[in-house]
Amino acid sequence: MINAAILRWARESSYLSVEAAAAASHVSRPEKWSAVEAGREKLTFRQAERFAHYVRLPMRTFYVSEPPAEESLPRDFRSRADEEAAPIRDFAVIRTLREIRTKRDAALRIMTELHISRPPLPAAETDSALAIVSTLEPLVCAARWASELRIEARHSGSARGLSHTKEVVEREHRVLVFESSEARFRGCALWSLQLPVVVLSSQDTPNARRFTLTHELAHLLLRQSGFCDPASWRNEQIERLCDEIAGRALVPSMLLSELLASVRARSAARKVEAIAREFIVSHSAAAVRLWQAKEISQDLLRRLLSDYREYWLQQVARRRGSDGGPHPHATQVRRLGPTFTDSVLRALDRDILSISKAATLLGVRPSHANIESIREKYAEAYA
Repeated sequence: MINAAILRWARESSYLSVEAAAAASHVSRPEKWSAVEAGREKLTFRQAERFAHYVRLPMRTFYVSEPPAEESLPRDFRSRADEEAAPIRDFAVIRTLREIRTKRDAALRIMTELHISRPPLPAAETDSALAIVSTLEPLVCAARWASELRIEARHSGSARGLSHTKEVVEREHRVLVFESSEARFRGCALWSLQLPVVVLSSQDTPNARRFTLTHELAHLLLRQSGFCDPASWRNEQIERLCDEIAGRALVPSMLLSELLASVRARSAARKVEAIAREFIVSHSAAAVRLWQAKEISQDLLRRLLSDYREYWLQQVARRRGSDGGPHPHATQVRRLGPTFTDSVLRALDRDILSISKAATLLGVRPSHANIESIREKYAEAYA
């Protein structure tokens, strides 16, 4: 029998109103949902199934006697400097977190079964910025591995640079990089001793996602989970540290000096453009590095960051209203990342997973045609 108390816990832990829970479950009236939580009414199995899917909890959760122990929510590093980092209280974000953690747990089981072993991410102290930079730079600096790219991507700022960065990061360390269409955050780090995760917003440009990835990896090296917004100007100490680490890893000081010495343009905008193109980074990251090199003032940096953020918001709005786009399976492969996609496909080939379970993890309908399409798009992205 479905436990009414667990239903209430599931709603409250998701920060859903009674009205929202009733609507999601196709319950006719909010009053009836309240009666269900009070034990005076019952849900049909189909209604409970709809609610379970909506809040991204397994159906079995509703039959246990005590609420399951969920991992604590990450801190929101977008808080102001005079505020303590706040917990997340947003239904869409919590649902995204549950989806990501379900995939992470599945990946951990599959990788164990397939004997896939990678070195763990090293630990770092909060005051060892240089050590963190030295760890990240070989993984993310385009100038260090541009020759490895299979296509001419270094000067185009294409998604290929992002795909290659993901591939390098996941190949060298035990970490997963996912993407989410959730626009309420631009980056998320989920620390776990066994398999830490970085989540990027697919709303961002590929260059901006490379910066966010590096920023979140810095959080993981510091053994932190949290949400953040790398495009905004913040005074929060940890966020500023991770921003600095990301900028210096993506655009090393020596290489930056060499580039600036060769750039004849005097305007800050032209220099920003040159840095962004050469190192495959966002204009915001390039502007910060220009400020760190003492080429522009802090006031000009603020104005540039504000302009770039406004442009980013306009681009997000434009993409939402546009038709077309890449093949949905190519998008899905990009969001799942190389290690997760490859592990699921290999587990399917070795009969560790059924086609139904593999399709669920890959986010497609269970058919051989869909699986083969995912395999094809994976080969195109990470061949």
